[in-house]
Amino acid sequence: MPAYAADHLDYLEERAGEGTRGKGRAVLLERTKTIRSGDYLEAEIFPVVAVEPGIRAERRKRTPEQIRMVNERNAVKKMERLMNANFGPGDLMLHMTMDRPCEFQEMQRAVRNFFRRLKRAAERNGETLKYIYVIETKREHGMLRHHIHGMMNGGWIGRDEVEMIWGHGLSRVDRVQAQETGLRGFARYVTRQKETQERLMKRRWGASKGLKQPSVTVSDHKFSRAACAKLAQATEEDARALFEKKYPGYRLVEQPVVRWSDWLPGCYIYAFMERIR
Repeated sequence: MPAYAADHLDYLEERAGEGTRGKGRAVLLERTKTIRSGDYLEAEIFPVVAVEPGIRAERRKRTPEQIRMVNERNAVKKMERLMNANFGPGDLMLHMTMDRPCEFQEMQRAVRNFFRRLKRAAERNGETLKYIYVIETKREHGMLRHHIHGMMNGGWIGRDEVEMIWGHGLSRVDRVQAQETGLRGFARYVTRQKETQERLMKRRWGASKGLKQPSVTVSDHKFSRAACAKLAQATEEDARALFEKKYPGYRLVEQPVVRWSDWLPGCYIYAFMERIR
């Protein structure tokens, strides 16, 4: 199972009993959460069940480390979706490095000034700057080094000009290329450091105002229990036909991931789709 899919599915079990009370462990229905982020769609399918209250109470007894891991995954998912909802081919990937070791607060000031200068440049060109970034921290030779990774809208400024505006050390600006999974890989790359993930949870990252938020809908009728059972056993070809029928205008990028719970009945399915261009 791909690591990113396992990350997405881990927390679906937490929702299996949401909104239900009762005895036993009967599956009441299969709930579908659909998240649209720009040209990309995610479908999370999970059972809603009636469970004994004691089972749910026991499940909620998590260690601080388990809570931290869930929060980190949710923060990274939020970053992925924000990037896919707002940026795409033709926009710019930013990689900037501070030219010397410094405290995190100094790096924050440098980054804020960088985007202020970009904002003024955009306004002079009759454009509105859109951006999102995270600051990565590494310890090298006993000293803290900070890097900025992020996205900004392109088409109105050259890459060389963006690199010159940074002015604090090495910089590299790349143009976004079309990919089946959008900016998911880039979002996971820039949040791979533990220190970076902790900052995401504390909102120690930055974004321009007015970014589009992913669209989220929830349905208890999108997939029946029978359809979910069929999906769980489907080949890649069959799964593609089933999902693309349910979501016209989108194509399945990869085989959906199916997972079974150790403590509740029903299966958990995660699928990632791309809008047909």
